[in-house]
Amino acid sequence: KERRAIKQVATTNVQAYDYYLRGRKFFSQYRRRGIQFAFLALVLVAVLATVNPGFSSVFNLFALTRVMAVDYARDKIRVNALVPGFFLTEQNRFLLVDEQNGGLTDRGQRILDHTPVERFGHPEDLIAPALLLLSDNAPFVHGTTVVVDGGLSAYGGV
Repeated sequence: KERRAIKQVATTNVQAYDYYLRGRKFFSQYRRRGIQFAFLALVLVAVLATVNPGFSSVFNLFALTRVMAVDYARDKIRVNALVPGFFLTEQNRFLLVDEQNGGLTDRGQRILDHTPVERFGHPEDLIAPALLLLSDNAPFVHGTTVVVDGGLSAYGGV
């Protein structure tokens, strides 16, 4: 299980860099036109479901967001990232839910024990932060990574 999770993290890191390169190519077409974009980067939930390698992926996203923010600022393109915490998905279900009895695995329970809101995230938890980052109500929010994790990172992690 852990080997599969680590492979997902490595794939995510490669994909993130690929998206960055594709984004540079896409945005370069609009740079001289002064078109404003709010770029929202989502990290896969499976990244946070691993042990240490996943958290390195999250820090890579923090760094990538900052690099892109500096790169695109002079062209009036805002760059921010939205990082979800633990959301129960098909990608990480095998790590968090026991297939035999449907209860939480030790890891799943440990996550909830360290999450102040005492639950996994729901997709709708991402809507308001995403809309803020994409809206004209946040014109000076730039190079920021918003973590939506129910307080897990404030608590200190798993």
